[in-house]
Amino acid sequence: MKGVALPRFPWYGPSLCMKKTQLNVELRFFHAYLLDVVSG
Repeated sequence: MKGVALPRFPWYGPSLCMKKTQLNVELRFFHAYLLDVVSG
């Protein structure tokens, strides 16, 4: 499941390679938050 959502974000570039894991975790939390908000 590593980096599954990353390709959808155009601002994700080679400069963030070192933060890939951290960014992925943050995106997963953000995605879960959005789903929670949308589903009410």
